[in-house]
Amino acid sequence: AMMPYEDIQIQLVDLPPVSLQHMETWVPNIIRTSDLVLVVIDLSSPRVLEDMEETIDLLEKYKIKLVSYKPRERFWESIIEKRTHCVGTKQDIPGAEENSTILRELYSPRFGFSIVSAITGYGMKKLKQEIFDALEIVRVYSKPPGKEPDLSRPYTLPKGSTLLDFAGAVHRDFVERLKFARLWGHGKFEGQRIQRDYVLQDKDIIELHI
Repeated sequence: AMMPYEDIQIQLVDLPPVSLQHMETWVPNIIRTSDLVLVVIDLSSPRVLEDMEETIDLLEKYKIKLVSYKPRERFWESIIEKRTHCVGTKQDIPGAEENSTILRELYSPRFGFSIVSAITGYGMKKLKQEIFDALEIVRVYSKPPGKEPDLSRPYTLPKGSTLLDFAGAVHRDFVERLKFARLWGHGKFEGQRIQRDYVLQDKDIIELHI
């Protein structure tokens, strides 16, 4: 499914349970290719701590390590790190609050943590923001010279991307052909020239000159 967040769409892939009893063989491969892992935990379960640890341990057996920081390139090892955010569901069920408190105390220093209810809608809007933040991406709008910017379809790039990365996303030839660029947004001097190594900020408006 596609989850709308402001002016972009974020793809969500609903997977079968990660379980010691049975897990589809293709599930680890899907997790390996994801940009973010949401570990969804049933807060009404009396085994909520065991469920959490089993999930973490089982994925590590498949060489997938759940982390809160930006994953590192580990070419010398077969293990792959995946940025993770935990989501406790069924907040409306009796006993969920106590379980959520326990999970927060144990895992919030390690992962981002959200509490939601699909029945009441509790926390759902905030979860969208938290998913966007955890993905660590920025939105950049293209402004053709002499025209208004297109604010309906931003380019999305990883945080830390530069002007040259944006130029390459617009067209691969623009990296070599770029003469200069102008920037609008974030309280800067409107239309100021920026260098090729300028680090993009969320909702920058960029005018490329080639």
